[in-house]
Amino acid sequence: MAYRDINLSNQPRAYKENLVPVLSDLVGETEGQGKIDNFIDDSMSNLKMPSNIKSDPNELKFNSDHSKLLDLYKSETSVSKRWLTIMGLIERKILQLRCYKNPTLAFSIQEQKSGDNIFRYIVIRAPFIDLYTGKKEIRRYHTKMEDYPKFNSLEELKSDSVFLNEAVTEIKDIMAQQIKNEDITLEYLESQLRSLEEETFERYIRNRDEKLLLRSQETALKVKMEMESKMNEELEKEELRYHQAVRVIKQSKDDASFKELLIRKAKDEHISIMNRIKNKSKL
Repeated sequence: MAYRDINLSNQPRAYKENLVPVLSDLVGETEGQGKIDNFIDDSMSNLKMPSNIKSDPNELKFNSDHSKLLDLYKSETSVSKRWLTIMGLIERKILQLRCYKNPTLAFSIQEQKSGDNIFRYIVIRAPFIDLYTGKKEIRRYHTKMEDYPKFNSLEELKSDSVFLNEAVTEIKDIMAQQIKNEDITLEYLESQLRSLEEETFERYIRNRDEKLLLRSQETALKVKMEMESKMNEELEKEELRYHQAVRVIKQSKDDASFKELLIRKAKDEHISIMNRIKNKSKL
């Protein structure tokens, strides 16, 4: 018997989300990053390489073609980068919503010693896409195994429907909060695409240099200062929120080991939020 003799289409298949993006990685978070810029850099390096033979009658012509094609490629991708950026953000938002629909949870135990006692904290991980950085995971300290004395192991606890429902609810709440806190909304992305669609390709090329010339240094500086001011304000608010959260943890009645764990978690979350604010300002 061969594989073709078995009707595999009737066999049950486990569904797993494929979170590999199509466009998101083409344009990097800042200039000089992303697959497009990497391809250009690699092609320019190849163009500068010496020939591996002394006399090559085709190399002069091929090098010329290579150089012209590379200039054309750089020009066309530069024009399309705004569209690619918007589509990449739309793509990541779609992936976010796919992750939210039915989160795939993974559980592990992290042991923490407190005096003579050892506590086993339950860590939950779930695939999720950060809109600005593309980070593909959410990590959450949930509860302790000691909170479930009726269960002898994590594997046994995972079979409990009440525990699983609580874990899924908590992870979905975190995902929903992050989606709601992002400034780039569906309406914004739609408006950006509409504005691009209204301009024909020829009109865009014709006006591109004119707009750059008409934009005064004073206006550009003003825009930059406003963006930096907004970013600094958000950073200051986040810094204040973080320090307040740490004070609340330190004043709580939890044991020292659990406090240390919560402070470390708060710091990781603080660093992540600070990075997201800085990355957002680069868009």
